[in-house]
Amino acid sequence: MCMKNKTKTENNISFFTYQEKLKKDGFVSVKVKVIPKSKQARKMEMMDDGVIKIYLKSAPEKGRANKELVKMIAKKMDIDVDQIKIAGTSSRVKILKIRL
Repeated sequence: MCMKNKTKTENNISFFTYQEKLKKDGFVSVKVKVIPKSKQARKMEMMDDGVIKIYLKSAPEKGRANKELVKMIAKKMDIDVDQIKIAGTSSRVKILKIRL
């Protein structure tokens, strides 16, 4: 029997925890799974394995979904978009390197 990863709601995601690591180390790496072209746009869930699942409105064409992702995270963490770099730009699973 195969079980899918259970998710927690956005209310349980503490970006302040990440911000504390930023203050200590100067950067933090966050693993995210992007769901583009979603009707649940701008919704976030923490999966059991620690990956943040993010639903985006934009299509994965010409970097639109990546731009939406960076803007969303920057706004949530109250940082500039230039402080976020993406590894895995053509994959749904990405590593965001966020610097202070």
